[in-house]
Amino acid sequence: IYMHSQDDGDLVDVSSFGSTGKSIRQTFAEAGGLDLPYQEGHCYAFELLHPELATVIPAIEISLVHLATRQLCVNFDELPIETRFNAAGVSPPEVVSFRSFSECREAARSLPWDDEGFVVADGSTRVKVKSEAYMAMQRLLAGDAECEDADALTVALTLHRASRPIPGALHRLVDKARARLDALAVFCLSRALDPAAVAACRGRSARGAQA
Repeated sequence: IYMHSQDDGDLVDVSSFGSTGKSIRQTFAEAGGLDLPYQEGHCYAFELLHPELATVIPAIEISLVHLATRQLCVNFDELPIETRFNAAGVSPPEVVSFRSFSECREAARSLPWDDEGFVVADGSTRVKVKSEAYMAMQRLLAGDAECEDADALTVALTLHRASRPIPGALHRLVDKARARLDALAVFCLSRALDPAAVAACRGRSARGAQA
């Protein structure tokens, strides 16, 4: 969300959302954003979490995440994370360390659908590394999935790690995908515990190696 400052230093009402028609300024104020100890000459970036804001993962309560602060002079340097606000309703982002971008990408792939992912920051640039299941849910909600079944399966694979309920409109589709996964798991387990099936598989493997 980007808002310009008026001459008196107040925030401009740039848009409204939700059934109440509240402006972003109103919801920003509800989260305590107008009461923070701002310093002149700095730019502050926040993520606004609000139950009425349409997102893949609706917020349970109103809050702000203080993403970054930059100086508005010289090189527009970003201030250290220790300087970000941490007060009632306002918190800094959680920091996770990875040894490489590949490690971050692999970690994002294992996240459940209700965890968006990570933002890789090196002080000057930011790159979003999103959860595969989150993006699958995003496509399902938007109705632009190339293959609904594939995206539903991607979401269903993470249900045991998710903490939020599936949105009502997609409950049946994801439940169907979960049932298919459960049936496949039961079949694979029964095959693994069947001595005859195991012996047959080993025989085929041996004949393949000899050929």
